[in-house]
Amino acid sequence: MLSRIKAVIGVISALCLVLWPFIIAYGLYVDKLGLTLGVLAAISLLRVFTLPHNKGSLRPLLIISALIALGLCVLSLVLRGSNLFMYYPVAVNVLFLGVFALSLLQGPPIIERLARLTEPDLPPYAIKYVRKVTIAWCVFFILNGTLAWLTVWWGNLKWWTLYNGGIAYLLMGVMFAGEYLLRLKMRRHYEHA
Repeated sequence: MLSRIKAVIGVISALCLVLWPFIIAYGLYVDKLGLTLGVLAAISLLRVFTLPHNKGSLRPLLIISALIALGLCVLSLVLRGSNLFMYYPVAVNVLFLGVFALSLLQGPPIIERLARLTEPDLPPYAIKYVRKVTIAWCVFFILNGTLAWLTVWWGNLKWWTLYNGGIAYLLMGVMFAGEYLLRLKMRRHYEHA
């Protein structure tokens, strides 16, 4: 029973973090931002304590992103009138950029670690490829984080919500799909060479 409750909390909290811009926009629209931030803070805190241990190497990253959400909510509540809650997408991009860039410096790159979960013996061409993919994701996080920051700086809630709640995810999907298609093409090339 407890594991089911944790799973439900996990799904709800993950959805809240993904839908963050829409939830914030709704809270502002109905003039209940304080309540909205309080609920998001509570959900973020629950996420920290209910995140399953089977998430492996992603668990610390997910906990940190939930703590960032919690911190931004609390700071926005304490500093009334502050729009710090809008920086969550920026902070997540900086967090992921840091993890991916650090993996390039310390090795192995994060994409290689993920690839080895399904294919432990990567061929040499694949090792070069996953390093380039990790670099590509670093560039993506820099560009996406910059655009997320610009939406905060412009101060237009509609643009902030549209970009961070929709366009950014669409771009991420394009990046995933493009990389997947490129990987299939590269694999066919090397396997038939």
